[in-house]
Amino acid sequence: MEVALLIVVAAVTVACAVIALFTLAGSAKTYGQIGAGGTQPPQRDRDGPAAAVGDERDEEIRQLVETRNVRRARRGQAPLPVDAELAAPAVDEALHDEVRQLVLASNSRRRRNGQAPLDVEREIVRRLRELT
Repeated sequence: MEVALLIVVAAVTVACAVIALFTLAGSAKTYGQIGAGGTQPPQRDRDGPAAAVGDERDEEIRQLVETRNVRRARRGQAPLPVDAELAAPAVDEALHDEVRQLVLASNSRRRRNGQAPLDVEREIVRRLRELT
C-alpha cells in the first residue's frame, strides 16, 4: 500500500512538473507584453492606409450628423452644420506653446543621446492630435 502511494505521489509530481514546464515555455510571450498597453491598438500616423481609415471615419461622422439633422428637422429644430462636426477642435495658444516646449526639450534630449531631432512642427501636430 505504501509503495502504491509513493508511485502515485511520484507520478503526480512528474506530471505537474511537465505541465509547469509547458506553461513556463508558453508564457514567455505573455510576460513580454506586460506594460505594452495592450488595451489600445498601436497609434498610426496619418499617412498611407491610415489616412484612408481617417477618411472613412470622416465619412461615417458626416453620415451620422446628416442623420441627426434629419431627426432634428422632423422635430422642427434647426440643423447642425456638418462641417463644424468634422473640424478639428480649436487648440488654445497656451497648450500649443506648452507642447512646443515639450517637443524642443525632447529634441535637445535626443541630440544629447546622439539621435536625430524630430521635425518640431510635425511633432507638435502629432502630439496635439493625440491629446484631442
